[in-house]
Amino acid sequence: MVNSKSIIDFSTNEGTNALSELMKKKGIARILATIVIIGSMNTSFTYALENKHTGDSSYAKIGKQKEELTVIKTGTTTMRLNVRKGGSTSYISLGKIEKGTKVEIVEVATTGWYKIKYQDDYGYISHKYVKIDKDTDRVYQNPSQYFQIQDNISFEGQGNYILKKGSMGLKVRKVQQKLGMSKTYKAIVGPVTISKIKAFQKKNGLKQTGEVDYKTWKKMGLSDDDWNNLGAYVSPIQVDENSTKKDCIETMISRAYDYLGTEYIVGASGKPGQGVDCSGLVMQALYAAGINPSPVNVIRHSQPGYEYESRNLFNSKKFKKISYKNRKRGDLIFYSNSNGVIIHIAIYLGNDKVIESWPNKVVVWPIKNSHRSRIAGVRRVFN
Repeated sequence: MVNSKSIIDFSTNEGTNALSELMKKKGIARILATIVIIGSMNTSFTYALENKHTGDSSYAKIGKQKEELTVIKTGTTTMRLNVRKGGSTSYISLGKIEKGTKVEIVEVATTGWYKIKYQDDYGYISHKYVKIDKDTDRVYQNPSQYFQIQDNISFEGQGNYILKKGSMGLKVRKVQQKLGMSKTYKAIVGPVTISKIKAFQKKNGLKQTGEVDYKTWKKMGLSDDDWNNLGAYVSPIQVDENSTKKDCIETMISRAYDYLGTEYIVGASGKPGQGVDCSGLVMQALYAAGINPSPVNVIRHSQPGYEYESRNLFNSKKFKKISYKNRKRGDLIFYSNSNGVIIHIAIYLGNDKVIESWPNKVVVWPIKNSHRSRIAGVRRVFN
């Protein structure tokens, strides 16, 4: 007769026979045997033997003693938390830890939950209630070959550029309104706008350049704040060191949704309600998720020759190239004209829907429709 807990010596026939006898036993729910192999290998293993009559298949698992995992981050809990067996509330609670408890994080689950050291083992807690220590890295960061998530992105005060032939965007729209021009999504300094600027300058004793410098801007009664910042807006970053990859994707999409119904204006990348074009919308969504796709930026986008920043985003090697069939929520979808030239960009939402700025406003539309159906490629922001 062999007890349910035995020391079995595999170096003898008796030990081998004893294990066989254990495995043949009926009516035993679980047998745990610690096996010591005597010989040239001096290693301990644990065998868990479960009888097939319990409803589970009989099995024998061999595992080394639990290897200690490397701590990747540390933090402090912001409320009393359940420590669970897995990374969601569907798993059983192993116990509780109090608010203000210092935790050592060894892994981030696909759900975003943190696997932490707990007692002499490991458990999972919700990442939403842990403040990561400042001297540790982000929970999630893009691989180094892609755009990195930033702590700060700003072009404040850098929008003080002169409006000249080919300039676009919100500052041009302001000038055109002051000149009594009809409202159009093509807020571009072209021949008609230049002619009207010169007429205004002549009437007000200014040098007739056809360009809007600071003096002309002020003479039109426009503000210093708009001169410096209207064309330099950056959405506040809404991710932090606790944000997971999923958080970053959802933040990007959420910011894009803030712009639903916002007017489409060529070369614009303003606040919700002010005006954005397709590239401008994507830039603001990226900024909110901590991504600065430099050299593409809101200021350059309003300059002559940079209307189609979608082309530069498409060609950037700092986004991951993805096949169309493998597209996922949060990917960037690029469209081309009949000549294969990139003309448009949108953010994929899943279920063959995108959010995009298309004349005359920001909308959610099918990924393909009568307006644009030629998909040139897909790029992934968070990898």
